Amino acid sequence: YQRRGWPHFESECAMLKAMWGDEVLDIGRCETGARHLDKGWPLSSEGMNMLVNANLERMDGSTFGICAVPLRPVFTPKAFAKSLEDKVFTNAGDVETITQQYNDMFDLYANSIETLHLSGLEWGDYEVEKFAQCLPHLRYLRELNLTNNEITELGAG
Repeated sequence: YQRRGWPHFESECAMLKAMWGDEVLDIGRCETGARHLDKGWPLSSEGMNMLVNANLERMDGSTFGICAVPLRPVFTPKAFAKSLEDKVFTNAGDVETITQQYNDMFDLYANSIETLHLSGLEWGDYEVEKFAQCLPHLRYLRELNLTNNEITELGAG
């Protein structure tokens, strides 16, 4: 699932929405606390139905806490295109389609964001370096808050 192109695209678009301030949940992250990415998805429809029912019965604040997608730096359009090189597509023409769609969504994001509060995300030097690649695209950014992260002098330089 993680090697497929369309889910990768959807995940990255969700992260752009999260950077805009929207809430992004991944219901697949919870099964009474277990992470599906670690365990794998149920193979049978019966197993999937049991999983869905278990999640529906436990939809409360703790479920949403587990399902909240941690905010991470978004890809620039160039980095996104590169990230597709190892992804699998049924139709090879989809690569061009989703590359253009991601570029369009990124441009909407980059041309509208004025304030970013990225405090307390436990970002380190790697995340800040990746995020810094986006800064030239954020033409209207006036305020950026990166306090309470784990950025060293190396990452700040």
